Amino acid sequence: MLTSTRTLFVTMLAFCGISQASTIDIGLISFDVLIPGTPGVNAFNISNFTGDPGTGGFALPPDFPVFTSLSFLFSTLTLVDTTGAHVIPLGDIGSGPLIPPSSVQFPDTDLFSKATFSATLDQTSLTLFDGSTFAAASSAIEAVILPSSGNSFVAGTDFAVITVSSSEPRTFTLVSAGLGALLIWALWGRRFS
Repeated sequence: MLTSTRTLFVTMLAFCGISQASTIDIGLISFDVLIPGTPGVNAFNISNFTGDPGTGGFALPPDFPVFTSLSFLFSTLTLVDTTGAHVIPLGDIGSGPLIPPSSVQFPDTDLFSKATFSATLDQTSLTLFDGSTFAAASSAIEAVILPSSGNSFVAGTDFAVITVSSSEPRTFTLVSAGLGALLIWALWGRRFS
């Protein structure tokens, strides 16, 4: 009996690893060429891919599935370069792409090693394209860009997806974990009957 209890416990732990919080994509931040040439200008682009496209929103299901139009409130971009970290306030960003303000445009000779986008969502109950709802665990969001190679960003290459997580595991995962544990328990019990 002790061995079967241990097996059940180990099995349930394995399923717990599977039933982590789910995450959905709501936007994108990228480092891109704005004006090619010598000298050129690079910029950080931020896109809020939420809102029903049938009513003017920018969701791109299934990759960016949120039909609720979200605003990224109190947005900031923290950039790390050779002189240190610099915080750039961006304000509120509604659905769609942010036209890069001059504060996020830089000569193509400027080198960055990290960029952190931070904001607060205006709501946490989200309607998805399939009609289901998604409850965000927090209204705080953050996306970090790191160089894909080398010590600094490459324009047109480096980006990060802006995501939001739910603290509630999917119902299917919980049911599967319970059924799997019961099946193992039953099979193990038969073996020693």
